[in-house]
Amino acid sequence: MKQILPLLLLLFMSMNLKAENGKWRVIKNKLYSLELPVEWKPQNGMPGDGYEPGRREAAPYIIHYFAWSKPLKSKDDAPTLIGINIQTYEKQDGSIMSMDEARKRTILSWDRIEKTLHSSSDEWRCTTIRTSKEMDGSMVDYRGFYLLKKKGNRVHCISLSLRENFYKKSPDMQNLILHILDSFKVN
Repeated sequence: MKQILPLLLLLFMSMNLKAENGKWRVIKNKLYSLELPVEWKPQNGMPGDGYEPGRREAAPYIIHYFAWSKPLKSKDDAPTLIGINIQTYEKQDGSIMSMDEARKRTILSWDRIEKTLHSSSDEWRCTTIRTSKEMDGSMVDYRGFYLLKKKGNRVHCISLSLRENFYKKSPDMQNLILHILDSFKVN
C-alpha cells in the first residue's frame, strides 16, 4: 500500500496540472498538431470545424491552409487581434520543396527580418516588423513570428502576427507565442 500511495499522488498531481492547463486547446489533424489558446476560433473560410486544414492548388504548389485567431467582439478589439496562419507547401510534381523557396513565399518583401531566432536545415524561426497602412490612413507596425519546418517533401510555414504596440504592452505575449510555436509538431 505504501508503494502505491506515491504513484497515486503523482497521478493526481499530473491530473491537476492538466486541469490547470485548461487555457490550451490541442489541435490535431492529418498534417500536424499544436496548442492554441482555448478562446481562439477558426477564421472564416476554414473548412468544417476548422481542425483540418483546407487544400488548394496554386501551380506549381499544393497548399494546405489553416487560420485561427482570437475572436473580435467589436471593432474596438482590432488593436488586440492576434492570429495564426499555417501554409503547408508541397510541389504538385512531388519534388522536394526547399526551405529557401518556402521562406521566399512566406516572408513578404516589405517585412523586415528583425531577428533570426533559430536556423537549421529543417527548421527556421524569425521575427519581423512590417509597417502597414490601415483603412483610416494611419500607419501601424506589426510584429510577426515565423516558424518554417521541413519534413519530407513539405514545408510548414507558421506565422503569428499582432500589432507592435500591443505586443510591447503585453508582457506575457511573447511566452504565449513561443508556447504555440514550441507546441507545433509535424505528424
